[in-house]
Amino acid sequence: MKIYNKWFDRAMYNGYSPNPYERECYTLGVNEDNGSPFMVPWKLISEHMHLEGPPGGGKTTATANVLEQGSRRLISVVVIDCKGDSNELIPAAIGVKAKPFRWIIDRIGCSSHTLNLFEQHHWKHLSPAQKALSIGTALGTLTSMAGHGVSWFQQSSAEVYQHTLERTQPKSFKGLSEAIDSVVCGKNKHLHHEIRQAGLQAFLDTRRVGSVQALNTIGNPHGIQLSELYQAINTLYISLPSAGNHALSGMIGRLILGSLFDAAAFVKRVVPVLVIIDEWQKLVAGGLLETLLTQARSCGVALILVNQTLEDLVTKEKDFRPTMKACCRCHWQFGEANPQRQVELSEQGGTYEDVEVVSTMGLTGPHIVKWALTTQSHKIVQRQRLPINEIKRVTGDPRLSFFTSSGDHGLYQYGPYPQIVKSDFHITREEYERRKATPWPAPVEGCIVTEMPSMPLPPTPEDDEPPPVPRIGRPKKA
Repeated sequence: MKIYNKWFDRAMYNGYSPNPYERECYTLGVNEDNGSPFMVPWKLISEHMHLEGPPGGGKTTATANVLEQGSRRLISVVVIDCKGDSNELIPAAIGVKAKPFRWIIDRIGCSSHTLNLFEQHHWKHLSPAQKALSIGTALGTLTSMAGHGVSWFQQSSAEVYQHTLERTQPKSFKGLSEAIDSVVCGKNKHLHHEIRQAGLQAFLDTRRVGSVQALNTIGNPHGIQLSELYQAINTLYISLPSAGNHALSGMIGRLILGSLFDAAAFVKRVVPVLVIIDEWQKLVAGGLLETLLTQARSCGVALILVNQTLEDLVTKEKDFRPTMKACCRCHWQFGEANPQRQVELSEQGGTYEDVEVVSTMGLTGPHIVKWALTTQSHKIVQRQRLPINEIKRVTGDPRLSFFTSSGDHGLYQYGPYPQIVKSDFHITREEYERRKATPWPAPVEGCIVTEMPSMPLPPTPEDDEPPPVPRIGRPKKA
């Protein structure tokens, strides 16, 4: 049974091509102008790529295409699926079966590998203050507050984190929440009572993450070590179902990303890491994301960020759109329906010079009247390379998209101008339906199966009896 189409077969061949320029390229489709393969070098992708488009516009198909090519290269791949509504990306992430593949999910009844932040190799190299900032930033405790007294509550939460981590060595988020509980609710002469009250958010956020069993398993010898992604080729798939779990999913994603970047500073990096985040706007809350975008390259991490529109990147705290545009070298756009942005895209396409001929016709002859050319003039005019009507045509065709890179490298020599890319399903419709029906992986060695938390026992009748009422008055004489 045929699985791939013609141009994707060529993309698979590129990974084994004797030509070094082809070998480093990812094929995204074909150029609509001449039908030639549209190839983008890893050098450009490693400087981050942003995919944008409406639902059903082809983003997931394009993501699976890049993921399938990346899983067959000599790199580690991390997939953070913030939708979690289907498992169609899992077969693409597995790629070569000989490549280690592990997964994380917080869903009752599903298998999951474990990742304990407090057991990571780099954790022991961080000071209590660094640990406090790392946890507080990822959870949003120190960055996502808004309104009156923002600085006071943020600094109080940071002080509660640091005070706790200086005096205890928790082994999980559950243990950290219990330690913070004793600091915030108990008597502590080393921490002012107003700071303890203002830092209550640290306890609430930590307690919420303490309920995730995959992040709180202690002493698992098969637990995930994020530093290994930089030392050997691995694939890590993280499913963060958004239904009924939006805020917690964002916390989990930011915790893992922040820990991945912290690990880069304490390990010898020999393998590039590709991180693909689907619906990444759900991780935007907090200042961590801006740090990831600006420092990922120095850590040997390439980011591919997928979401529906740029307006998703505007939060109460900050507008992340300028940072995203500045830090992502490549932009892959699946249509544009906003009239204002259509004009911006058309202007980005630049202009070219054209000759406009103006002819004048007149009546000639005294007896036989006929039209004849009397004057003709030529004028140089500037025309748009990408007119608005062309943008509307591409937007209406799910097979077409715009690709723009802010620089050239290797086989990519299109300059900073948007190019129209044509790409269909890189797999057959039958294979696509089969992948959508892929079941969640069965448990293997080192996995846990997430269980429903045990409920507290109901009170006994003795517990419900009211306390004895003390007698009032003089005691009776014996």
